[in-house]
Amino acid sequence: MCLFTEEIDEVSDTRIFARMAGDTQILVYEMTFSSKEDLAMVLPIPVAPGVGEDAVDFISMGDFPFFFSWLDELFPVVIGGMEEDDLEFLDAPVTASLLEVHQVGCFEASFVPQRKDFERLDPRFRLPEKVWNSFTHYEDYGFVVFKLKRGQNQEVHPMAFSFPTRQPEKLFYPTVHVHDGEFHEQAEFDHTLYAQVPVEIRGWEPSEWCLGKELFEMPSDPDVRKFMGLEQKERWSPVAELNVVELDRSCYREIIRGMRKNEDIRVSLNAPV
Repeated sequence: MCLFTEEIDEVSDTRIFARMAGDTQILVYEMTFSSKEDLAMVLPIPVAPGVGEDAVDFISMGDFPFFFSWLDELFPVVIGGMEEDDLEFLDAPVTASLLEVHQVGCFEASFVPQRKDFERLDPRFRLPEKVWNSFTHYEDYGFVVFKLKRGQNQEVHPMAFSFPTRQPEKLFYPTVHVHDGEFHEQAEFDHTLYAQVPVEIRGWEPSEWCLGKELFEMPSDPDVRKFMGLEQKERWSPVAELNVVELDRSCYREIIRGMRKNEDIRVSLNAPV
């Protein structure tokens, strides 16, 4: 899931989409959460060395609240089982002007280039020092911060951004959990990961359909076609214009549930076909 700056009551149904466009990774993130306090969600990202404060491009997905539901329609059968060979878990390898705040759909978001730059954020949206002491490998990472409002069972529209990555041969998924102000070696996962890549990811479920392709033989009546929700070109073209997805390419999906080591996940793009 992610790092929360305040204790959170519950987080569930985390869904993360990732793809690579040259040396840039696109990431889309969604979850359901409950919190009694306003708080921030912090996502560490492996940005390329030496990037500036404008390195991250935030993408508003307010017009596409069903992004992940649309993706799931491409996968008619759920197949479990993530193979360790295709995954690498991360090993143990900031006084200045305020950081810019971006309005991204219904969120306020900021990019924090380095850990030391957190002092330029509102104190409410900083992580406790004891949490940082658990993450020495994040010293040279950047951080995306989304400010969230309190509430119960909040289903928020997807949060999306792109960043120049230091490892374009691997997709990065921010899945480390900090929900109670403490880091725990084991954590409960409730994740669905998606990837749009040019290679097969062994052990992941391939989509039956490509984005932008018609799914079925459908009636010619345009109103009926729209009602069925199967106008793929019309659906995905605006998302592709934002550079979030690539048309005419299939996807892969992996569902992760249960207790496991509390780490971020990387997926090699050099996985065997």
